[in-house]
Amino acid sequence: MIAVRWRTLDSSMAGPSSSVPVRGFGQYVYGGDFALEQRMNLMLRVGKDDPARFDSGLAPGGDSFPSIDTRVSIAGARCFDTVIDIHAEPRGMPIQRSTHADGDR
Repeated sequence: MIAVRWRTLDSSMAGPSSSVPVRGFGQYVYGGDFALEQRMNLMLRVGKDDPARFDSGLAPGGDSFPSIDTRVSIAGARCFDTVIDIHAEPRGMPIQRSTHADGDR
């Protein structure tokens, strides 16, 4: 489960007011038997817009987890779409790896 509290840059605006708050929640999954694939599914409120469902669809990737690199857009949009290019990594969550190869200690 992902809790989203981001600020994104709006390329159509300039100056200090060019960042837009993005809030919401969702999930990120990755894995695969032969090639890694990833999918991000989010319910987001972008700025003052109504909440909308954003989805990356199943795409190659996930090999750099816990860093996430994917693109999400409003699912089902026909003529107009909002696309968010995500490059994220954990904040304040140190990852501890076992110093033993067998994982039992």
